[in-house]
Amino acid sequence: MESALESPTQGRATLARLERMNLFLTPMDARGEWYRYHQSFRELLQRELQARSAPSEIAALHRQASEWFGARGLMEEALKHALAAEDLGRAVDLVEQNIQPILNHDEWRTLERWLNLLPETLIPLRPALLLARAWILHFQNKPAAIPPLLTQVEEQLCDTEFDPTIERALHGEIDALRAQELYWRGEIKQGQRAARRALDNLPATAYFARSLPVYYLALYSHIAGQSALGVRMLNEIVETESEPSNAALLTRALLGLVSIHVLNGDLDQAALVAERMLHLAEQHHMMVVVAWAHYALGNIAYIWNELDVAHRHFSAVSAQRYFAHTSCVHECLSGLALTYQAQNQTVEAQKTLQDLAEFAFATNNTEHIQAAQALKAQLALARGDVETARALFGALASPLMALTPLNSPCLVQVAILFAQGDKPGFCQAAERLQTLEQDAETLHSQMALLSVLVMQALAYDGLGKKREALEVMQRAIAIGQPCHAVRAFLDLGAPMARLLRELRERGIAHKYIGSLLAAFAASQSLEPESASQMMNPEAGIYDALTERELQVLKLMAQRYSDREIAQTLHISPFTVHSHVNNIYSKLDVHDRRGVAAKAKALKLLE
Repeated sequence: MESALESPTQGRATLARLERMNLFLTPMDARGEWYRYHQSFRELLQRELQARSAPSEIAALHRQASEWFGARGLMEEALKHALAAEDLGRAVDLVEQNIQPILNHDEWRTLERWLNLLPETLIPLRPALLLARAWILHFQNKPAAIPPLLTQVEEQLCDTEFDPTIERALHGEIDALRAQELYWRGEIKQGQRAARRALDNLPATAYFARSLPVYYLALYSHIAGQSALGVRMLNEIVETESEPSNAALLTRALLGLVSIHVLNGDLDQAALVAERMLHLAEQHHMMVVVAWAHYALGNIAYIWNELDVAHRHFSAVSAQRYFAHTSCVHECLSGLALTYQAQNQTVEAQKTLQDLAEFAFATNNTEHIQAAQALKAQLALARGDVETARALFGALASPLMALTPLNSPCLVQVAILFAQGDKPGFCQAAERLQTLEQDAETLHSQMALLSVLVMQALAYDGLGKKREALEVMQRAIAIGQPCHAVRAFLDLGAPMARLLRELRERGIAHKYIGSLLAAFAASQSLEPESASQMMNPEAGIYDALTERELQVLKLMAQRYSDREIAQTLHISPFTVHSHVNNIYSKLDVHDRRGVAAKAKALKLLE
């Protein structure tokens, strides 16, 4: 850049001379445009500028610098110079013109920083800036704070004339955020109308803003019992929106597909789509979606009891927490704590719980603070500290969500009632679970229903209603078997193992239940004699392998590659790799040749 104290020619000559002498500055490009000044030299130049130039001249230089940076796409520098020139009109224009491009690249932290640079008194006067603040609240998962801002924007649009194109786009943003709000309030028809209006009014290039109504239209279809319609709509977007500029819309269409597959209990397909989403989001540096992909893969791995894989994905989000959606960070920290607990790493679980609580308070999110309390109670129950859990009972009231988190507060409340070990506790739990069962069926969420049913079986068992308990268990097995669910059963401990043994004795889902009981044995949740019974020479190894692992094993024996196994079974290579590692561990072998020999000796290929 040119010195403000000399003519352009003199300035360039001075910079070239200083560069040759290796004094005060370091060149940053080959064209002689960019230099990094030594701090003392920069301060000297600034003092000289203040001493030799009038404020109006300095402001003019800042305006010139703002235009120079803006012409080269360096908007934050342009904004800072506009503010230094006290040119608020240009500063506001720079922010407003770049809100959608920033959101399209998942750089919500940049938008937050820009708003913080503007005078606070300006923001309530500008509808676009109010909506920018609403988008930031979206990423911070503070939904209750958004509607008042939308109302404020609507009032300004009624009272003031705007360019029709701008006004239409602003209404599109309002409806996009309303569609999300109405979904969580359960107002389906109104939400669908808002989502469609948003898509009609938003500019074609507002890819992120358009992704929100697209995502919720798909979920609205699912909750209305038309899941296939939502999947078809999202697949059409995935097939047609392939330009790099569309990455915000495309990746969130994939996120919608993951969500619906999880709701339907099709975890193999969900993992496959999540892997594609992760690859695409990493390719386009969409850090918010990268985090959601890691969460989806970590959540699925936890459900499958693939704890090392779950740990890897949850930890990836924890390390990038300030670039991700706040809700995603919260869920991943919760999942990480539960993973540590499942691995008997109780110290690490408690450290992660503390980390989660601090994050919830730092982000001032009431919902997350409550969920952190739920996790605290859940971990207390896991280590037998019933009193701590009971003390938290009253703080955990919350509705069942379609995409049930791993530590849903309402289900943790039921677990606390179980821990009382008396008839009133089991009666109260059974009543609550009946309502939650209806909620899960209304939401068309197979995974939420599975979580409710396994607890319902324990409630009936605690009340001595064995027949009802086993009937409900059969429903849970029918949901859990096709999606290879393990932790939903395993996390409920020895009482669940006893019910599984009773079902097994009746010949129900023998292989699947055998794999669940083997998981109990491996986690040392069974009594010693029960564990030895499960690992007898005749049935132990065979039962230790899940049904999916047996399928993978047979294809391995036929010399299929991991990719060929994935294609044959319609699962992801990530899933195959995890199954192969489990097979190596359970058969105590180290390569495919050893797998084939051991499987043949144990007659597992028949």
